[in-house]
Amino acid sequence: MVYTCRHRIRPGGRGRCDLGGNKGPSACDIPHRAVLSFNYELRFGKGKTLLSRSGAVHKLAGEWQLNGIASAQSGPPFQINTSGDNANIGTGAGSSNTQRPNLVGDQFAGIDTSADIQRRGVDTGTYYFNRAAYAMPPLFRPGNLGKNTIRGAGYSNWDLSLFKNTSITERVNTQFRAESFDAFNQSAFGLPGTVLNTPTFGAITGSSARRIIQFGLKLQF
Repeated sequence: MVYTCRHRIRPGGRGRCDLGGNKGPSACDIPHRAVLSFNYELRFGKGKTLLSRSGAVHKLAGEWQLNGIASAQSGPPFQINTSGDNANIGTGAGSSNTQRPNLVGDQFAGIDTSADIQRRGVDTGTYYFNRAAYAMPPLFRPGNLGKNTIRGAGYSNWDLSLFKNTSITERVNTQFRAESFDAFNQSAFGLPGTVLNTPTFGAITGSSARRIIQFGLKLQF
């Protein structure tokens, strides 16, 4: 949990630091994450198949290795904000979108939270949360919405590689590498728009880089 100072206006115009209204998860809080890595030597090569008894065949068919890293995690929390200094308390260095709106309804009313992310914020006309649940507070007042009350979409990713190790001499080896990052082309979508009353509010407009394939040859001595 992270606490930040927000001012609550008392009758008579005096304010105080409202820590209780700012209790919430940190923006880097990831409650669930799993990573699995593996290496597997394919069963081709000297002494493992009849064909491999020949030295030439062994050079071509032997010493192949499959490697991979699979990861999956839940999404990070994020904050709904208003633009400008509506409460007249300052917005902080480097940002004009650090104040929160009022919560006036269910944040997920009318939203199928079990739907695929493509149909919940990515496709045109769909949204990640209920945009009508938020309203601009009266002038000179901070909003009542809590800190980081919504979580973004989780994601999974597979990085796979295939190595071919070949012995040239006793001390010299080559390694051919075929590597695929995001091998199954699974998009990791970014957070939806978080600024109240903007065109992209509630819509997801970005994603991470897609599948990348590369090849390499390494000489080891």
